[in-house]
Amino acid sequence: MPEDEIDDYVKILEECKKEENDYIESIMPMMDDPGLINGVVAWQSVSCTRIDKKGLAKCEHESDKDRWNWLWSQVDYDYKNFAIVAGVKEHEIHSLLTRLIGLRLVYPDGTISKIAKGFMRNHLQQKFPTKKN
Repeated sequence: MPEDEIDDYVKILEECKKEENDYIESIMPMMDDPGLINGVVAWQSVSCTRIDKKGLAKCEHESDKDRWNWLWSQVDYDYKNFAIVAGVKEHEIHSLLTRLIGLRLVYPDGTISKIAKGFMRNHLQQKFPTKKN
């Protein structure tokens, strides 16, 4: 598909994922915050739905931060289900989601950053080292 036919949401999402290493320091808060770790794990179970199903919405923003926020304005997701899976009270969910989004640990398509995934795998390997015979 020619690039000019790819809608802005898809294009910007792909760009954000390619630039993920620019935000590697975003995992630092996860080191001391089990709530963030639970939130990242729980995010993978949330259904995200694009509001603009035809891909007609155009992003008019130039800055990276504004484009990131625009991406999130294009989706709807189940807050209540996320709260349950993340193990937080419903009134705490906005704060947790704001942190996860602001730190770019989660994506609006229901995936998590590779950096966060790598951190969690490393964390698990340290907690549960495999035995060598």
